[in-house]
Amino acid sequence: MLCCRPKQAPFPALPVRPNPWRSKGIGPELRILEATAITAGRFCARHECRDRSHPATAPCGPLGRPRLGGVVSLRAARRYAPAMLKLSINIDVDNLEKGVAFYTEAFGLTPLRRFGATAVELGGAQAPIYILQKGSTTPPFPGAESRRDYARHWTPVHVDLLVDDLEQALGRALNAGARAESEVESYRWGRMVLMADPFGNGFCLIQLDAVGYEATVTPY
Repeated sequence: MLCCRPKQAPFPALPVRPNPWRSKGIGPELRILEATAITAGRFCARHECRDRSHPATAPCGPLGRPRLGGVVSLRAARRYAPAMLKLSINIDVDNLEKGVAFYTEAFGLTPLRRFGATAVELGGAQAPIYILQKGSTTPPFPGAESRRDYARHWTPVHVDLLVDDLEQALGRALNAGARAESEVESYRWGRMVLMADPFGNGFCLIQLDAVGYEATVTPY
């Protein structure tokens, strides 16, 4: 039997919108990074703004005009997102529960997993952070002449924490038990303060300005 219903006209083709991210050469890793930042409310998520790297509290710039801002910029994300090297941060403490309490209270990190009685994984940063309980006076590696010491000590590698509000972050860290070891220092790229945690580990709190480290970039 032949169908007697009139043939329906095909649906009109939807207009194709240009993808500003494709024209900028941004890969899937960066889109995931950007989506995470927008979900956290850190950057602009308004559809009329093609530059989503500026803070959510700042007004949108002209369409298509790149502008740096906040903790992570599109330029910096594009530079590091495709990298295959994965990092984790390990922090030695002499008391696991006190270490977890400090880093969750001071920086808003979240305990994710516990590994027995000596390690806890914290989330909420760009890399996983592991708080490791290591006894004082224990050797840091086999054959070491020195021993672990949780008084203030120096190490050539330390952690920089990039924040949106330096005074607020400083107050929160101090209330959690950190110690400030400098006044707030100003540079071309922003401001910073030298700090130490309750276990003698040094770190820096840094607030970048709108341009950030780009202010001091020279050809390599």
